[in-house]
Amino acid sequence: MKRIAILTFAAMATMAFSGCDSSKDTSTTKQAPVVMGEGKPLPPQDSSYELSFDIGGFSGDTALLAVRFGSSNRLRDTALVQNGKFVFKGDTALKGGMYMVVLPPENNFFELIIDRDQHFSVKSNMQDLIGNVKVEGSEENELMYRDIALLASMRPKVDSLRKLMEGVPESSSRNKELREQLANIDSTVVRHRRNISQEYGNWLYGKFLATMLEPTIPDSITEQEAQFFWYKKHYFDNVDLTDDRLLRTVALDQKVMTYLDNLTFKDPDSINASINLILNKAEENDEVFKYFVPTILNKYVESKMMGYDGVYVNVVENYYLTGKAWWADSATLAKMEERALALSPNLIGRPAPDFTTTNLSGKKVNLYSMPGEWTILYFWDYDCSHCKTVTPELARVYDKFKDKDVSLFTVSINGTVDIWKERIKDYHFTAGVHTADPSRASGFDAMYDLRSTPRVFVLDKNKIIRYKQITMEQLEDILNHELGLSEE
Repeated sequence: MKRIAILTFAAMATMAFSGCDSSKDTSTTKQAPVVMGEGKPLPPQDSSYELSFDIGGFSGDTALLAVRFGSSNRLRDTALVQNGKFVFKGDTALKGGMYMVVLPPENNFFELIIDRDQHFSVKSNMQDLIGNVKVEGSEENELMYRDIALLASMRPKVDSLRKLMEGVPESSSRNKELREQLANIDSTVVRHRRNISQEYGNWLYGKFLATMLEPTIPDSITEQEAQFFWYKKHYFDNVDLTDDRLLRTVALDQKVMTYLDNLTFKDPDSINASINLILNKAEENDEVFKYFVPTILNKYVESKMMGYDGVYVNVVENYYLTGKAWWADSATLAKMEERALALSPNLIGRPAPDFTTTNLSGKKVNLYSMPGEWTILYFWDYDCSHCKTVTPELARVYDKFKDKDVSLFTVSINGTVDIWKERIKDYHFTAGVHTADPSRASGFDAMYDLRSTPRVFVLDKNKIIRYKQITMEQLEDILNHELGLSEE
């Protein structure tokens, strides 16, 4: 069976053998998805916390307790240190998660699971802070550090194999032998962690490891594209997007962002489908949902990528304006609705709004009267400094395509008609329909959300918006591609 090595989690320095060839699992047993909700019963939930530490060789006077939340770290407690000993203590239990004990000023740290067990003690020393951790009173942390110790015991063998591979030709039988040995070690780790995930299915560490596991592609799927789509379909099989404890680990945010960045095509429809898949799963948990809705929105709202405004509209329309984003106040919702309404008419894939303006001869002409397979729609202001650079470039580009079933429809949005006519001559346009509406009586500015100029749209023969927010170089490439022409 094969596993696509796309996702690597570095929760701790000793927790993964990055660089192992994990493209093939040498085991012969088919690996089923981890079954959530099964395994060893959870311990009782503590109502307060008291965590005692004795760190030999630590001479600092302060220790910090921090927790991962999504993609950032948050401070949760501080403690005074005397002779390497300190206690974190509170009357209210901490939220379940993977916490970091940080030791300033060098900020050395080690991690602990703080979930249901919140009264336990830890000993270690500065000689090997992670390797020498001993936990008493927390079965889950004892489990985690046994796992860490197992991986640490394998590392010398991995490092040795990597060293042996240096200088060995990739196509040689020796290289293949060494890679197979690395793959065997990797498979051993995967089986070990899969077993923990099944035995401790409800425990946070079990779910953490399950989240890290990658889907294993059946041997029967051999075609690369089919492997990709199978992997993508089963990517979240072992991920519980309804467990907010996973937000307080490195796993969940990275898992989701990897899906969006590496497994989702970069067009708005594909991105929206992926977002809806994730948020529909997360919606069952208020804290997870509240984290991912604005996080995903902010991921795309500032993007300059073409068409990503459609992602913003999708999230706003489906999650904010429907009342699902219960944390958003009325003022925020009003601003989002206003922005979404402004963007909605000119999204890629939607019909371009039609309007009528006046051409150089003083005649009325409307956008939809433009013939051809493609129409370039260009809004500009002759006083705009950027327009002064882009407009002559547009004249140059269009001169190449004016006889190739491509129309040009320009709209001057400010100034006077006389100066506009002079500028059209100055820029040496040899073809195209050039119009002006400085009073904006036709309403195009609202239709096309013209908050700045220049703005370029490319419409197909049905006047559907296919491209926008593009440079002249991109425009030339797009037209060459769509018309099947070779680039000069």
